[in-house]
Amino acid sequence: MSGARFPPAPVLLVDDEEQMLAAEEIALASEGITNVAQCRDSREALGLLAAREYSAVLLDITMPHLPGSQLLPRIVEEHPGVPVLMLTGVNEVDTAVRCMKDGAFDYLV
Repeated sequence: MSGARFPPAPVLLVDDEEQMLAAEEIALASEGITNVAQCRDSREALGLLAAREYSAVLLDITMPHLPGSQLLPRIVEEHPGVPVLMLTGVNEVDTAVRCMKDGAFDYLV
């Protein structure tokens, strides 16, 4: 276990862009959240969630292979106790509403 103050289980960052993962990790660290795990291939996210406990998932909406918008309902169904925050660079109300209906804890632009 790392020296993180919060949370005890890592936060899973799922994003195909290395720079965004780094930015997300820096933003979380600035709030005292240093226990994170990264996933650059969305197809691996469900396996990671099945293998260990995570405190939350930060999930990019637009990714190759398996978009976050398609992965979200599966995470919510298979891991209902894990809050999922959707991340996107596109401010689309319809997408935000759909994500919230699909069980996202929040939607961040």
